[in-house]
Amino acid sequence: MATSVPHEETNRGLDGCSMPTYAIPLSALATGFARFGTGKNFSSGHASAAARLRSAVASEPFMVAGSGRFDTTLMAHFGNRIFCKMGAEGVMVASVPELGLGIAIKTDDGANRAAEVALAALLLGFDEAGWSDADRAVLTGLSHQVMKNWNGREVGTLRAAGKGQE
Repeated sequence: MATSVPHEETNRGLDGCSMPTYAIPLSALATGFARFGTGKNFSSGHASAAARLRSAVASEPFMVAGSGRFDTTLMAHFGNRIFCKMGAEGVMVASVPELGLGIAIKTDDGANRAAEVALAALLLGFDEAGWSDADRAVLTGLSHQVMKNWNGREVGTLRAAGKGQE
């Protein structure tokens, strides 16, 4: 099992699409996505299936999230180097196979926008990834979101605040 957390009736619920979903710690979710990205601790069959799935998503990222979505933009640029998926209630997961990393983010307010900005800023900080100038440009663009009111007027910007960014 990728996350090492049992899927039982006591931690099961339904998501907005009526799919069974399981409550698990973020650290376990991140571990699961690290394993998904690397195949580590998977049987050879499961590792092969994960690699095929990542490859399929990299070749058709639109099928994961659709037009104009964070996931689609990120995976269309990075291909097999990053797998990510926005989930329900502000949960964002990602795998960076080359670094052996899995990432799980949960926003308190359940909105996608902060999770997207956080993931882009976090990825931008991975100097060991050896991002190209084009990679950095994509991540920088995704790490700032302009906020508009119902009338389309700019009312603010959402950006990550952290070390050196306050």
